[in-house]
Amino acid sequence: MKPLRISKIEFNAQHRHLNDRLLAFSLTRRGRRIVTESIKKNVKVSSASSLKAINSAARIRFADLLCTELRAIILENGIDEVFFTTLVVREHAVPLLEAGGFNVVACKEVARNFFDGLDYIGLIEAAYYYRAPFIAGVHQPFVSWHSHAIVWSTTHKDLAARRWHFNRTFHPFVPGLRAAHFKLISMESVSSYVRYMSKSLVKEYTAYPRMRKAVDLKTGDIIKQPTGRWRNRKRTIRPTNLVRAFRVMGGRTLKQLSFAGGTGKGLRRDLLKASRYSLEKDAAARTERRRALLFT
Repeated sequence: MKPLRISKIEFNAQHRHLNDRLLAFSLTRRGRRIVTESIKKNVKVSSASSLKAINSAARIRFADLLCTELRAIILENGIDEVFFTTLVVREHAVPLLEAGGFNVVACKEVARNFFDGLDYIGLIEAAYYYRAPFIAGVHQPFVSWHSHAIVWSTTHKDLAARRWHFNRTFHPFVPGLRAAHFKLISMESVSSYVRYMSKSLVKEYTAYPRMRKAVDLKTGDIIKQPTGRWRNRKRTIRPTNLVRAFRVMGGRTLKQLSFAGGTGKGLRRDLLKASRYSLEKDAAARTERRRALLFT
């Protein structure tokens, strides 16, 4: 599998476009009915310093500072191996109508146990499944709360052992995938993986069955049969679903969705403080510019 490549320019443009799409949708007839005042307030650039999870400006600044600080830690400490991990537990996937009340502490506790004794920093993500065809008799959207994390000061062997125990204990939301998986990432791609785990709700998901070839015993023809395993399929999130997902996020902040352990704790604390401070400075500068325009 090719390493992930997400540039700063691409990440920033994607999130600004997300805001533009939401704004344009909010002006339509349907948008005026379903885009709440709370969402409108929380996505504004002027609200970025609140670090609301649905605020694109907050996501951009958070990701930018995390890229800088994490790379500094890696270089200063001569860390040779860095890993990207994902934990997806079936019990943390809930119907859309219940997703807003989900307690993300459950995801954090699972992550804390998996990473016990390691250095890491991560974020909880809400994956919006507009269809979950692998759940029989269910015809409603689901939200899969799961976590991504960057881990260092450990080994492939140690993480593999943790993964083995985790996958014996927990089941994934999508049949055929793993509840826990990880990969060793290069120093050059660390920032790309940081951006990936820092992204907002830019995609929506469904799944399709994995098939296998078989011989029809009656006709002798080669046919395809489902294996019972499924594969994710994603696309750009539709405006209506984006609003639904943002409602699920509610007033959750990046502080509430982030987690860390070991030396990652100090990194997380400083990162949240620096993100808030720099966004407040930006807001003050915008206010000053507007004041100057009024009196010139």
